[in-house]
Amino acid sequence: MLRDLDRAFVNFFEGRASYPSHKRRSGPSPGIRWPQGVEVNGRCVWLPKLGWVKARLSRKVEGVIKNTTVRFDGLQWHVAIQVEQEAIAPAKKKAPSIGIDGGVAVSIATSDGQLIHLPVATEFEERRLGMLARRLSRTEGGSRRNARARCRLLVLRRRISDRVNDFRHKLTTRMAKNHGLVVVEDLALRSLSRSGRGSDESPGRNVAAKARLNRSLLEQGHAETVRQLGYKLSWLGAELVKVPAAFTSQTCPQCGHVCTANRAARDRFQCVACGYLGHADIVAAKNILAAGLAVSARRGSREPLKREPARLRRLSRRQAGIPAL
Repeated sequence: MLRDLDRAFVNFFEGRASYPSHKRRSGPSPGIRWPQGVEVNGRCVWLPKLGWVKARLSRKVEGVIKNTTVRFDGLQWHVAIQVEQEAIAPAKKKAPSIGIDGGVAVSIATSDGQLIHLPVATEFEERRLGMLARRLSRTEGGSRRNARARCRLLVLRRRISDRVNDFRHKLTTRMAKNHGLVVVEDLALRSLSRSGRGSDESPGRNVAAKARLNRSLLEQGHAETVRQLGYKLSWLGAELVKVPAAFTSQTCPQCGHVCTANRAARDRFQCVACGYLGHADIVAAKNILAAGLAVSARRGSREPLKREPARLRRLSRRQAGIPAL
């Protein structure tokens, strides 16, 4: 707990997060961390002051146990064991390169022409989720009826998330094994999913449509896909490069002409200069790959780029003469 509090204040003073606040009852799942004294014996885990606890381990624990975290997600208890072990740096893999464009209607479009749809919630499941959420809102907090309604809602959400996570893990593993360079967009999801309500002086328009678009964008989990690609590629000696997403869907991959009119429709790209025709998402993936190859040729970083703290970004803008927003 003290380590988490210390890390929260360090992130605040370095500009990476806001001021730490107390945990709410409806906030993150409850959990506790043991920094030492944890042992594993077969199908049991020794937790200090609790004793041996039965557990179904998903993999064999190898290395020196550093700490253990136990969390409750509303349905089950999960134990995460962090270990330290020696690892050999893999040799750089020689394999084809690929560019990835993330979207909503098409979850992932690749530069080699694939259009991949994640198995997110169907229309029937969305109606079912809404019905269960309304049923939960009509119950009294702390009652048995409230607990049953909450459990039904969590079970359906877990079923959907498990299906999406299974598909995402298989997809990212296949990409990491078959490619030596993967180029993705450096998306600012917080800015893209910002609320469209506006203020009392200048209220926003089409607020419901913007909220629906935000939900559809966030359920795709593009940040989780990039995170999985990052560590899987590093394990196999491959490279992950992030490039800016600006104008990738408006640039012709054949002649380089940039124009908003090139995007004739959501999924249709036609260059007004040379007449190149193609799927808009695949064209964006090709442009992302070209930008990533240029970065990799300049010996860019092999690790995913990290954004500077907001405070440092503001200072750098002032020093460069760019007006701070």
